[in-house]
Amino acid sequence: FAENTKPANEKGIYVGLNANPIHAISMNVYYDHFIFPWLKYQVNAPSSGNDYMAQINYTPSKKFDTYIRFRRRDKFKNYNVENQIDYIAPTQQTNSRFNILYQITKSIKLQNRVEVIQYKNQKGETENGYVAYQDLICKKPGNKTSLHIRYAIFDTESYDSRIYTYENDVPGSYSIPSYYYKGTRVYLMLNYSITRKIEIWVRSSQTFYSNKNSISAGALTEI
Repeated sequence: FAENTKPANEKGIYVGLNANPIHAISMNVYYDHFIFPWLKYQVNAPSSGNDYMAQINYTPSKKFDTYIRFRRRDKFKNYNVENQIDYIAPTQQTNSRFNILYQITKSIKLQNRVEVIQYKNQKGETENGYVAYQDLICKKPGNKTSLHIRYAIFDTESYDSRIYTYENDVPGSYSIPSYYYKGTRVYLMLNYSITRKIEIWVRSSQTFYSNKNSISAGALTEI
């Protein structure tokens, strides 16, 4: 339970609320205030920040679920001015998401998501971006085979305005890639149950960039 990867150099307060005002509608909100008493990665001074989130779900039946989410995060980051004393400056990130999941038949389920991001860096420059994807999940009751396919398009101005999205993966592994720059991504995962104790999983994914000829930096890691 921490803002960073490890629960260290941090204190704060988190308040959340989950309410069901009427049938089929639920609301989730939280406020997180965090303080870093000492220096941290890319922040060369003590700092603090805030994280707000509000989400409304509409679930009239087991076959249909949709929600709208708004989230804003305020943090500090090094200004990075060459040949000057490095000081920290505020950054702001706002994410808006619409997600819908619906059962077409007993065997086919579809999920759509659109997420928009606006990022204001420590220099006051604003970046925008979005991710949109379509999921197809096929699982027939009593059938030994299941299939999960996703096709996504994305367009962000840089790595700073990246958008993270969870992807289904094989047992013992997980995938939460960040979408940035401009392009498309597709993945396919197939599961076959040979017996109750033996299963075969196959997964393949690929990202295509339409505005880049290479990614990563350096001769050893460049793609």
